[in-house]
Amino acid sequence: LIDFTLSPLVALWFACDNKNVNGKVIVLENNREKIKEIKSVETLERDLEEFFGADQEQWYLWLPTLDNQLVDPQRMIMQQSVFLFGLPEMDGRMIDREITIPAKHKEALRTELTKMAISEETLFSDVLGFFERNSHRHPYDLTLVESYYGGN
Repeated sequence: LIDFTLSPLVALWFACDNKNVNGKVIVLENNREKIKEIKSVETLERDLEEFFGADQEQWYLWLPTLDNQLVDPQRMIMQQSVFLFGLPEMDGRMIDREITIPAKHKEALRTELTKMAISEETLFSDVLGFFERNSHRHPYDLTLVESYYGGN
């Protein structure tokens, strides 16, 4: 199972994660003969053998929706998530284009993406994301509270 996004700007945000190395945005080919969309939860809940038959070469695309109860939809919606799984293993033949993001440009790109409301706060706006952002490693920004309540 590989998660992707339908948004090129969200993909760019993730590609800018580690500032010390170059990143990549990978664009997959859009071939409906090779990639079959799963349109119902009932299809998704089939036995794995039906998806991964020994002689079957097929990829499946699942777009999480609000009505399926299988995932917390808030993060999926903000990230415009899609999931891809199947056989054969992913290889270069499915890649339409690779865009390299030089490490030296990542900080400036993240700044610009924040201006477009693409940031850690928006992409991980669920409860789990809040706790990950506000832990002992990343303390909560008290200036937000202080500016609202006026000081201490």
